[in-house]
Amino acid sequence: MIRVLFTILVFIPFSSNAPAPDKNAYHQLTLKGIEYGYNMQIEKAAEVFDQLIKLDPQNPLSYVLQSVNHFYMLQWRASEAVENKFKKLTSKAIQLSKRNLSKKEKRLDALFYLGTIHIYLAAYHGRQSNWLRAFWYGKDGIDFLKKIVAIDPNYYDAYLGLGLYHYYADVLPQFIKRVTAIFGIEGDRERGLKQLQLAAEHGKYSQAEAMLILGNIYLYTEKQPEKALQYSEKLANLYPANSGFLSFLGENYQRKGDHSLAIESFKSGLAQEAVQRYPIFKISLLYNLGNTYFEMNEFEEATSFYQQTLAVNASMSKIQKGILALANYKIGLCYDMVGRHEDAVKKYQQVKKSQNDRAYKLARERLNK
Repeated sequence: MIRVLFTILVFIPFSSNAPAPDKNAYHQLTLKGIEYGYNMQIEKAAEVFDQLIKLDPQNPLSYVLQSVNHFYMLQWRASEAVENKFKKLTSKAIQLSKRNLSKKEKRLDALFYLGTIHIYLAAYHGRQSNWLRAFWYGKDGIDFLKKIVAIDPNYYDAYLGLGLYHYYADVLPQFIKRVTAIFGIEGDRERGLKQLQLAAEHGKYSQAEAMLILGNIYLYTEKQPEKALQYSEKLANLYPANSGFLSFLGENYQRKGDHSLAIESFKSGLAQEAVQRYPIFKISLLYNLGNTYFEMNEFEEATSFYQQTLAVNASMSKIQKGILALANYKIGLCYDMVGRHEDAVKKYQQVKKSQNDRAYKLARERLNK
């Protein structure tokens, strides 16, 4: 699930049935902002969403869009100002959406906006380790989406969140499933996959994200790399400037054993402008390149990319610290492979448990040999 959250670099879908002073102009501007988001130009997306707010300040859609935009700003480059703005935007989006619940023609969209915001608030609190709040926001979000499809089963964009919910609630470890069942959370793996497929095939704006999630599921959970590759290739072709999609494509090729195409994809991701603005992607791509060369037994080249990973100057999130810990461990392995055991020991000793528990355990195992 962490990998899914990390690699989802696009926006959750939004309905186009939003009235505005000029509905067509509003809709086209919405599409433009979302397109910027898919191409990782979130500052430009923010400018467009601000225009939407000015165009129709009572429409909750623009606040939902801007909320999601700020959520990704916060994940990619943390800032107290961005965090405060995210909280204000979500509050406003909820307030305006609730006003529309009593209006028949706006009820479905209002439910969808509420479902979207609550799911993102769940993700936000989860990253803060506020698990109880994350649980309740997530449950409320899913409840809103369930109401939508109970009224209109063809509101396909709602199936993205529902599919995620049903799938992951089923594949959780048994001890967690027993706890979640107490709160009425019941998973259904097959149903979840079918719902995600509905969003990927028929959603108005959810297709790209549904494809990304399905690709992740088939690659890492279902272990069906050929299915995963279909999704990753399509996404990379649709959005060639998205370093996240290129990284995912590279991981698909790497798992398949096609190292040359994996390297090409990772390097293409590094060549995109967004990598310079959001170092979290640079760290991931460099680390993946190191792993690819390691699998090819080219340990000098692998060490070079792991060292470049460590050299990236960025404020560290938990995910970034974890990757850096793994990079130190992998450099140690490279040194061991070429007979530099004393240097390897120094690298293993640099791996801290607080950074990445898995990397720490692996490093301890090497030190104890």
